[in-house]
Amino acid sequence: MVCLVETRADKSRATRFCEKMSKFWEWAAIPAQGMSGGIIILWKQRIGMVTPITNSRFYLHLILSTEKPKHWVLTVIYNAQSLILQNRVWNDLSYMSSLNLPWVLVGDFNAILTTEDHRGGSFDHYSAKSKSFNNFVSNNQLLDLGYHGSPFTWSNNQNGLARRWARLDKFLANTVWLGNFDNYVIKHLTRTASDHSPILLKAKLYDHHKKKLFKFENY
Repeated sequence: MVCLVETRADKSRATRFCEKMSKFWEWAAIPAQGMSGGIIILWKQRIGMVTPITNSRFYLHLILSTEKPKHWVLTVIYNAQSLILQNRVWNDLSYMSSLNLPWVLVGDFNAILTTEDHRGGSFDHYSAKSKSFNNFVSNNQLLDLGYHGSPFTWSNNQNGLARRWARLDKFLANTVWLGNFDNYVIKHLTRTASDHSPILLKAKLYDHHKKKLFKFENY
C-alpha cells in the first residue's frame, strides 16, 4: 500500500495519475484545494477488501477487511497548519477509537510530540500544537511506533541559522493493532525531490498457531 499526502493534485490530475497504475492496483483520493493538501492512497487488490470512508479534506479513513485481523482501520492524514483546524481534526479522529478496532494512523501531522522532534529555532513555534497533539494521543491511547534512520522527516531547506528540521511524519497505532502483529519496523528513507522523507512500515502478523518456547530454570 502506498500513501501520498500534500499531493497538490485536483480531482482530474489525481484521477489521471491513478489510472496510469497497473490494473492490479486500486485507489482512493481526496483532491487538493488549490495548491493546498491532497491525499492519494493506492493498494494492491490481493490485500483484501478496502472501503474508503471520509468527510474531511485533512484525512481519509480506510476500513480493511482481511483474513486477520478481520477488520482494521488505516487513517492517512495531512493535517492543517492552523491550530484551530488541527483541534477540529483531533476531535473528529477521536470518534474512531470508540470502534475498538485495530487502528493505525500515518501521515504529516504538522505537529510534534516532544522537544526532541525538532532542531533549529524555538520550541515556542510548536508548543501549542504539541500540547493538543499529545492530548489527542493520550486520550485515544495511541502509541508512537518509533523509527530507524534520521530523527527528522522534514526540513525547510534553508541555509545556515535559518535551517529547521522536524519529525512531522510518523506512524501511530492503538494497542489492539499492536496485538495483531508479531513485530514491525519503521524506516525514515532518504529525501529526494521533496522537503519530506518517505517513511516505510513493515509489519509481520502475529501467528496464533505458532508454538511458544517453554523454558524451565531451576534456581
